[in-house]
Amino acid sequence: MSIDSKKLATTAGIIVICTFVSKFLGLIRDSVTAASFKAGDLDAYFQASNVPMVLFIMIGAAITTTLIPLYNDKKLKEGKLEAAKFINNTLNVFIIVTFAISIVCIILSKPIVMVLNPGFTGEKLIFTQKLTNILIPTLIFNAVMYIFNAVLQSEGNFTVPALVALPLNIITIGYLLIAKDKYGVIGFTIATFIATFAQIIPQLLAMKKVGFKYSFKVNFKDPMLIKMCVMLLPVILGTGVQQINTFIERAQATNYSAGSVTFLNYAYRVFALFVDIFVMTIATIIYPKMSKQMAGNKVLEMKKTLSESLGMLILMILPISFIVMVQSRSIIYILFQRGAFTENDTIQTSVLLIFYSIGLLGFGMRDFVCKAYYTLKDTKTPMINSAIAMVINICLIFLFKSIMGLKGLALADAVSMYIACILLIYTLRKKIGSINGKYIIQTIIKTIIASIPMVIVIKILNNIMHLSYTSTINVFIKIVVSSLIGIIVFVIAAFIVNIKELNSLRMVIMDKIAKR
Repeated sequence: MSIDSKKLATTAGIIVICTFVSKFLGLIRDSVTAASFKAGDLDAYFQASNVPMVLFIMIGAAITTTLIPLYNDKKLKEGKLEAAKFINNTLNVFIIVTFAISIVCIILSKPIVMVLNPGFTGEKLIFTQKLTNILIPTLIFNAVMYIFNAVLQSEGNFTVPALVALPLNIITIGYLLIAKDKYGVIGFTIATFIATFAQIIPQLLAMKKVGFKYSFKVNFKDPMLIKMCVMLLPVILGTGVQQINTFIERAQATNYSAGSVTFLNYAYRVFALFVDIFVMTIATIIYPKMSKQMAGNKVLEMKKTLSESLGMLILMILPISFIVMVQSRSIIYILFQRGAFTENDTIQTSVLLIFYSIGLLGFGMRDFVCKAYYTLKDTKTPMINSAIAMVINICLIFLFKSIMGLKGLALADAVSMYIACILLIYTLRKKIGSINGKYIIQTIIKTIIASIPMVIVIKILNNIMHLSYTSTINVFIKIVVSSLIGIIVFVIAAFIVNIKELNSLRMVIMDKIAKR
């Protein structure tokens, strides 16, 4: 294993730990939220969160994917001082733009909320609009946060971006424990607004350490800013069509029984936890690396990095997907079943989690391949691919929901991701040549084969230990024991079928033991 690969593994490990801590607190927040308010009452909050969340995902993803290569390029060619000026100008322009977007969204909030919530009427619709107006301005804070994240990642600081959600989680959990009975869901929404702003504070401190000094200078004619905006548009459109899927999915969920939006939201949040810990962790490290390789015109190195990263992703994500599917009810029980969250809520949410988990690998691989396009400064192809994925997903939503109901919404999301991923890899291969597809397919097949005995062992152990849903501690201990033994079985099976990435990991561990 190369020195770069070892450094990558170490950095990835640190980020996994930081991300896990942050996301674990997020799960505690979700768990306390589920126990504090009825699922039907939370439908309005989650739907109100959708507008700013989707907007900041669109803009935030665009900022990260375009700013990192441009910042690296600017710093390499003109020095750090000029790169800092570019960041200041970008920051100020985005504050102005997101402020204007927020004003427009607040003015048009009534028709927006009506379109996005066809199943809501009367007081519930009015309440959702009120919460939406409170949360929309958080778009400004999130734009600032994404710009700072991009700079910090480019400067090699991955810890602060990984822990960025800590203030959000701590403040909202504090509200739920202290003031929820007095101020209810509206107070929770205001606490979310304050907590979102608080995320910027530790970032500011980290930015100062890398030499950032704020100045209010705005130049809309800056050539680098114009170049960024040209690159931004396809990315925003690409991520935008993905977010349309979220809007349509949640809108369709409002037509089902009270709580359906909340069940879908919690299932997706657990799914997103694994995406953030594993997919985003590797992507966060790999993207700046691939960007620098392309800036130096090292195409072969970039292709090798992409191929190895996909192999690492497959090795981590596939067994995790199977574990989540097998243990879905136990996971939801531990995280949410208390207080206002009932056993029926747990069952409905766990079934949705199974269908979301099917698409975990497709989601991760597609995100990685998109990053490869962005390093090539090609934002058009992922945009077109996203549009195709959106059309496929919408068709599948209406097909599957008529057959499977609410479960069909989650399955449509998973299936469309795999189709989009295959199309994107096919196009990339035509653009830059082979990315060692045979090796990737072999890794997938071998990992699935190694996962089969793991799943069987986990199910047998769950039956032997008489897994019953009567005590959170007991269920937690049982699924940890069965999952850990299952992972050991997977590792043994992976060595037997000779998965390359696992052998590399073994070499790193043996090397560290030898040094001691």
